[in-house]
Amino acid sequence: MQTFAVVTTIANKLTGQVQDRMPVILHPRDYDRWLERGQAHQLPVDLLRPYQAEAMRAEPCSPGVARAEQRAGADAGG
Repeated sequence: MQTFAVVTTIANKLTGQVQDRMPVILHPRDYDRWLERGQAHQLPVDLLRPYQAEAMRAEPCSPGVARAEQRAGADAGG
C-alpha cells in the first residue's frame, strides 16, 4: 500500500488570508536534506516553516472549490 501525508505549518501572510495552516513547501536547495536518512536526533525540523509569502502568488477560484459536497459529487462522477 502506498500512502502519503501533507505536513502543515502555520500560515504565512499570504495564505493566512484564507486559512491558519499551510502545507510545508521546501526550497529546492533543501530537498536532499529533507530526504536524507539521518539520525533521529538530527531531524531537519527547522525546514517545517512557512514558505516565503513574497515567493508565492494567489489566484482567485470559484467559491465552490472549498465545498466538500461539491467535491464529493465530482469524485463520484456526479
